[in-house]
Amino acid sequence: MHVSCWASDVDFCLRLRAHRDDNAWTPHAQTCHHESASRGIEDDPVKQARFAGKVATMQSRWQQVLGDDPAYSPCLSLEAPAFSLDPVVLARDSHPVYPVAYAPPGDTGDFPRELDVRNDRT
Repeated sequence: MHVSCWASDVDFCLRLRAHRDDNAWTPHAQTCHHESASRGIEDDPVKQARFAGKVATMQSRWQQVLGDDPAYSPCLSLEAPAFSLDPVVLARDSHPVYPVAYAPPGDTGDFPRELDVRNDRT
């Protein structure tokens, strides 16, 4: 199934990437996207079935690539809809993580010591 208008921009960029071509990004570009302006709204069962087929086509074609998207934040879920925060990441990050520094040996001749920067103990 051809994805036609829906997700054609995503499909095009993924095809470029598959052929080892680059997508150029510039902060100076200004675009305006009007969702479903050219194709209309999927408001009846026939259109909804066609849309579901296009989603299935994109998923089967690009599932491996989309699961490893370098631009997709690791804080976002791959399973929940609409770019939801990943609950595993939220649970992991709810506890503060303190940095650990390794002090190189000074003039004492000791091996490197682990420094707990949280309590400033050596």
